[in-house]
Amino acid sequence: MTSPGLILLSGLPATGRSTVAVPLARALTAAYLRIDTIGDAVGRAVARDQLGTGLGVVVEGVNPLKVTRDAWKAVGDRHAGWVLEVEFAGSGTGEQCPGREHEPWDRAHLVIDTAVTSVSGSVELILRHAYAAAGSPMPALSVAAGLATPMSLRVAATFRLADLAGEDGATAEALASAARVSESALRRLLDHLVTAGVFCFDSVSGRYLPTALGRQLRDDHPDGIRADLDVTTAIGRAELAFTELPETVVTGEPAYPRRYGRGFWADLEKRPRLQESFDTKMSRRFRIQAEQIARRFDWSRFGSVIDVGGGDGTLLSAVLHAHRGVRGRVLDLPPTAGSARERFAREGLDDRAEAVAGSFFDPLPSRADAYVLSDVLHDWSDDESRAILRGCARVARGGGVVIVIESLRTGVAGQVPTLRSICSC
Repeated sequence: MTSPGLILLSGLPATGRSTVAVPLARALTAAYLRIDTIGDAVGRAVARDQLGTGLGVVVEGVNPLKVTRDAWKAVGDRHAGWVLEVEFAGSGTGEQCPGREHEPWDRAHLVIDTAVTSVSGSVELILRHAYAAAGSPMPALSVAAGLATPMSLRVAATFRLADLAGEDGATAEALASAARVSESALRRLLDHLVTAGVFCFDSVSGRYLPTALGRQLRDDHPDGIRADLDVTTAIGRAELAFTELPETVVTGEPAYPRRYGRGFWADLEKRPRLQESFDTKMSRRFRIQAEQIARRFDWSRFGSVIDVGGGDGTLLSAVLHAHRGVRGRVLDLPPTAGSARERFAREGLDDRAEAVAGSFFDPLPSRADAYVLSDVLHDWSDDESRAILRGCARVARGGGVVIVIESLRTGVAGQVPTLRSICSC
């Protein structure tokens, strides 16, 4: 949409407002305010702030009185690019709120009868009216499936265009010279990224400047997304293998070896820069979680821990710092084990921590109280995962335990637009 809007969802309880509001806000990447929780006055103040930042707002509440509906509409008229008012109705709602005053509407608005309209149907209907109110075309499947924007973002990340543009922006000529690429081709790429909201263009100076969204492509952004999209890094290179997905679906065979001639892990072993970028990614990805895992789990009951496939020792270091009586070892492939050894020495843990070079498909060191598989199993097939678990269980007999740590998919989308939401391909 070209401008942020305010969507007001009103109606008596048990009409399905909340059930529709959450997926609607996700679909629009909008803020969600539940007025029955925070109150009208606070809600209107928060809505003004959110609209002021350029974020759309979905407001959900009973809103039974004309005066409250008028107050909310006034917020939208003043601070939003457009306003859509929706009334939810459903069979039997009147009996569920005896004595509650509900003044009739005196202006045109969208009415949804949730007794005959499903949640997904309600969301779809509101989206169509919202895009119409905003004067924007409804996104088509062809747009969602397009590869132009995801690939343009990867090129911008690979050539570090956001960093090269700096705080003042830069012309296409200057960026092409700094990146050592074709100026005419780069200009077309930048113009496309302008339409995607990643860069803006100053027609007076001829400079391209990263937007708030585009600044996520900078090396110093805390999300670290630039390195993930860089096609010369392990993660960025691996994602390009999705172009082989049709054949993978047909045969069940991995796409990476088909594209690059060898498997992912073999590729890392042969290309040290890829291995280094992968280790950096894993360390950054797990840094915050490692501290939480170290604090929230009682590791002190284990005298010794082996972090199997533990990378550069990020998790084990956090555990040993939090629990002084624990000793540990990291087992990983030789280059990564060397990085773990350096970390332990740097952090003064080399008296309690060791790094062992090896593969978790080979026999593991024995006599540890706990064997940890952190962020490991999701990378492997079911058969390979079973082999890894069996290897741990085999040496953990006699009182030892195997601890598996993996992320769970929640399906909860963020409210603030990020490059990750438009770079998938």
